[in-house]
Amino acid sequence: MADENSLLTKSILFSDKIQLLPKLNSFSLHVAALNYQSPSTQQLIYKLDGFSEKWAPVENNFIINYSNLPYGTYTLRLKLAKNKNLSGTNMERTLEIEVLPPFYLSKWAYFIYALFSLLSTFLLLSYFQKRNKENQLKLIEKIKQEKERDLYTAKIDFFTDVTHEIRTPLT
Repeated sequence: MADENSLLTKSILFSDKIQLLPKLNSFSLHVAALNYQSPSTQQLIYKLDGFSEKWAPVENNFIINYSNLPYGTYTLRLKLAKNKNLSGTNMERTLEIEVLPPFYLSKWAYFIYALFSLLSTFLLLSYFQKRNKENQLKLIEKIKQEKERDLYTAKIDFFTDVTHEIRTPLT
């Protein structure tokens, strides 16, 4: 906690959970068992639930390292081993570790993706509806022009027939 690069705002003894940014998904924890009766026979063991299922012994340097953890929530469990086969005692210390997802996989990003998809769909539908309406108006205008042309042609044919009948007398 004395380190200015530490993610902890208070002592690990009083912390139940830490959150790591996506770029900080590799970390080390320094641990120690403060048991002065027979320190050479004591062995700390740990496992990270959600990542590894086997208990592992803490090495002689008392550092637990994890690198490139995928985003998610994990529980670090640490306890004192009773004997050489690494079976533990009942007393255990846990620490919840949450590696946050990168922004493009976060809930906000999914919300933005959904909003963008809805907006794109709306704009596409509006565009196609507008284009369809313009095509319909053009078709209606074309039909009106054809009707006017047919009416004009019918009038001309009528007047031509009438004029022909007037010019040619009945015999």
